[in-house]
Amino acid sequence: MSTALPVPELNPVARMMFPRAQDMIDQRICPQCGEKIDPVDGFRDGLSMKEYMISGLCQSCLDSVSGDDQP
Repeated sequence: MSTALPVPELNPVARMMFPRAQDMIDQRICPQCGEKIDPVDGFRDGLSMKEYMISGLCQSCLDSVSGDDQP
């Protein structure tokens, strides 16, 4: 991908459930694994970028959650 994505904003329910997650997302850190996220080239496709904007998860964690990391 060639355009940097904006920083995702978690919805109020997610903020209540995971209060530190938005702080991590603001720093471009995946709230699940703690890895730094590349907002320019860190995602495989448009769907992954959309999912990132909802959850703040990196591509590896998105793959893990969706089952795409299975052989």
